[in-house]
Amino acid sequence: MVGGVLLRSGMRKPRATHIGLAGSCQAQGNATPGKTHPIRTMPSAQTTVLSFSNDPEQLRKRETAIRSIGFDVIQVSSETAARFEIEMGRCGVLLICFTIPRAVSAELASLFRRSCPGGLIIVVAKDRHQIALSDADAIVPASDDTNAIVRTLQHHIGENTTSSNSKVA
Repeated sequence: MVGGVLLRSGMRKPRATHIGLAGSCQAQGNATPGKTHPIRTMPSAQTTVLSFSNDPEQLRKRETAIRSIGFDVIQVSSETAARFEIEMGRCGVLLICFTIPRAVSAELASLFRRSCPGGLIIVVAKDRHQIALSDADAIVPASDDTNAIVRTLQHHIGENTTSSNSKVA
């Protein structure tokens, strides 16, 4: 249990995660001298969250919270769109809402595991009694939704940073 978030024992650890944000660089060309503009690096698969829900308000709130800690977010509200994104290699994190039928969630989680073996699956559960996917790495309660998702992602980043640093030493 990490900050109210249930983590599956033996959780798969994805490849090293790097936040895909760069600082600023000097503007070139016709820009005003001395002014800078932010440059973002290309999002990596490990810093991309595929957020799947039928609730547009939940998608919006989750995206805001997740982007605030440096992740890129792809929002989808259909099984077809989720499947497409997974097959295109958006393999960092799969975030599945309790509004998605269990059979659909299970099938997408299975596809995600095959396509993205190092990826993280987070399930937002409506309540403690909801049966979560057996493939889920973390289960967060809907009542603590965005805060729990952020804590889970930060914990995930911390584990990857620690394991990456220990491999270098």
